[in-house]
Amino acid sequence: MQVSNAELKKINLVSHYFKRAYENDSKVVYVNALIPAEVLIALGVVPFNLGSVGGIFAQGRASTKLINLAQQNHFSGDLCSTSRCIMGAAFKNAMPTPDYLILSSGPCDVDSHLIHTLSLLYEKKWFPLDVPLYYDDREEAISYMESQIRQLVADMEKTLNLRLEPEKLREAVEYSNETISYVQKTSELSKLIPSPVSVVETIDIVSSLHLLGSKEMAEVFKEKYEELQGKARDKKFQGQRKPRVLWRGLRPYYTNEIFDHLENNCNVEVISEMDIYGSSSYEGWELLNPDEPYRSLAKRMLLLSSNYCTANRQFTRHIPLKMDEYSIDGVIAFNSRGCRHIVSLNQVIRSIINENNRPFLELDCDYIDDRDYAFEQIKTRIEAFTELLNGRMQ
Repeated sequence: MQVSNAELKKINLVSHYFKRAYENDSKVVYVNALIPAEVLIALGVVPFNLGSVGGIFAQGRASTKLINLAQQNHFSGDLCSTSRCIMGAAFKNAMPTPDYLILSSGPCDVDSHLIHTLSLLYEKKWFPLDVPLYYDDREEAISYMESQIRQLVADMEKTLNLRLEPEKLREAVEYSNETISYVQKTSELSKLIPSPVSVVETIDIVSSLHLLGSKEMAEVFKEKYEELQGKARDKKFQGQRKPRVLWRGLRPYYTNEIFDHLENNCNVEVISEMDIYGSSSYEGWELLNPDEPYRSLAKRMLLLSSNYCTANRQFTRHIPLKMDEYSIDGVIAFNSRGCRHIVSLNQVIRSIINENNRPFLELDCDYIDDRDYAFEQIKTRIEAFTELLNGRMQ
C-alpha cells in the first residue's frame, strides 16, 4: 500500500515528537485520548500519547514480548493488549520517564487504572479530568469541565515550573482549528467515488490527535487535503464504482495485508469510520473560539467523550443516513478482544446495518498482538463477504 507524501510528513512529525520525549531536556507529559492537547502545545511540553505506544511497538515487532512481560508481572490477559504492552514497555524501561501524567476519563475505562499505576511506578504527579457522560444541565457540565482544565493548567505550571502565555494558547487554538477544518474537508472527499482517501491513513489520524494545536500539524493536514484534492481530479484515478466497505475499529498495526487483499484482489473499496467521525456534521469537532479557549476546549471534551462512550450515540443514530451519504455497501468490524467499548456495540450496529439491507462481517483478532492473527482464515471470510457484495453490484 503506497503512502502519500503528506502522510510521510505526518509520520515524521509524530516520530519527531516521539523521539523528543526521550531527550533529557524535554518535559514529557503522558496523555490518553481526547485530552485538551492545545494547552500542552502552548506550554511547550512534549505530549506522549500512550494510545499510540502499542501500534509503534507492533510495527517494530516488539509488542508481543512486552505483552508477555506485563502478564509475567500479573497484569491480566483479559486487559486490552495496548494496556499490557504499555506496562511491559514501562517495566522494560523502554518508555521515556514522564514529568507529569494526564487522564481523560473517556473513552477507555482501563485508562484511569493504567495512568494511576504509571504515576506510582515513576513517582510522578497525575491529573484526572473527569468528563461527565450524563448531565441534566449542559451549561453546568461545560462550566465543570472548564474549571478542571483551568485547574490542570495551574497545576502543570506549578509542578513543571512553566507559564502558559495567553497568546501561545490562542495561537494553538487557531492552529487546531485549521487542522480540524482540513480533517473535515478530507472527510468530505471520502464521499467521492472512488475515494482518494487511504483507509490506513485515515485510521492513523488518531495517533496524532495529541499534537492538535501545533503549527506542523496544521501544515501537514493542509498539504494532505490539497494532495487528495488533486488526486481526485486526476482522470487517471477516476474509475468505475466498486462495492464500498466501511471499516469499523482500528487496524492490525503489524500488517496491511488485509487492506491490500481487499482492494487489490477482492475488487472493493474500503473507507474508515474515522471518515464519518471526522466529518463536519459530527458533534464535538466544531471549531474552537480563540476568545474563550478554556470553555471551547471544555465543550469539545464533553461532546466527544459523551458521544464516544455512551454507545457511540451519534454513530448508531446517523449510520443509516451515512451509509447512503458515503455509498456504503457493507461493514467490516475489526474486533480487538480486550476492547470492550467497541466489541459490545457491534450487535447493535449489526442490527442497524442488516435492517438497511447491508451485510456485516466481524473479524476477531488483535490490534497489536499478532498471535491472534491468522491471515488465511481471515482471507477466506472476507472473500466470501466481498463475493456477496460484488454479486449485488451485477
